[in-house]
Amino acid sequence: MSHGCDNLPGAMRENIKMNRDQIKVFYLDKVNDIIYRRILKPGEYSKNECGQITLPENHYSRGYIERVIDGANWEDYPIYK
Repeated sequence: MSHGCDNLPGAMRENIKMNRDQIKVFYLDKVNDIIYRRILKPGEYSKNECGQITLPENHYSRGYIERVIDGANWEDYPIYK
């Protein structure tokens, strides 16, 4: 059964399948000096009483990294497993 998104490019298809509470982040593996991309699910990050998101150690928001590192594109990084 087709869900109407089978012909979309990979990144668009991934965005459609994501839950609204999931967050795209970059993860810095300091031991191996590698930057990965990840999608954090609820429970893998926290929110304070004002609703601000707190990411786990060595995790950085996609938007922040793509603004401060010229040419950084989340989809170009390996997936963290």
